[in-house]
Amino acid sequence: RATHQYLQGDVMHWWHPDPSKDEMGIRTRISDDLLWLPFVVERYIRITGDETVLFTPVSYLSSPSLEEWENDRYEKAEKTVEKESLYAHCVRALNASLTFGQNGLPLFKSGDWNDGMNNVKGESVWLGWFMCSVLDKMAYMADIAKDSDGKKQYTELRRTLMARIEDLAFNGKYYIRGTYSDGAVLGDNNTGCDVDLIVQAFAAMY
Repeated sequence: RATHQYLQGDVMHWWHPDPSKDEMGIRTRISDDLLWLPFVVERYIRITGDETVLFTPVSYLSSPSLEEWENDRYEKAEKTVEKESLYAHCVRALNASLTFGQNGLPLFKSGDWNDGMNNVKGESVWLGWFMCSVLDKMAYMADIAKDSDGKKQYTELRRTLMARIEDLAFNGKYYIRGTYSDGAVLGDNNTGCDVDLIVQAFAAMY
């Protein structure tokens, strides 16, 4: 739900309902959590034809940002009085996810769709493909929202990111999973994660 998104754009990884109407949940640095909101909103519009949902006002959560030493925090976050359109929520989510490493690919942070990769601290090829998909969806929604600058930005960034992935992450047979912060490859003749299927699947889809 968009109401589980913080003002900074990141979102609760999971949460528990609370009788006080505040939200008890966990705030993390997991990278892909942010991108699922625009992904799902676009699918909803495509399937239902309901474009008005993009302009629905929705509140945020508010709490202090994670400290540098914190990977996550279980907390009660208050809902903001401020509300913005669902499209604005999607924009905030995407903008917060645009963190790239030295090769120009998105960062793992504390795991992306695989909590076991929370210590990789490098760049993620799978997240790159997922981001390409979401950028395409954001361009579609920007067109509905009459955000011409946003549409141009998302289209150009998607093109650039796809070129980076093809240039840096395809080893001639398949796409690697990513790289560590020191540049070492994850998923290319390694003892673990030799061929990661979600990377190949998302490459085929997007």
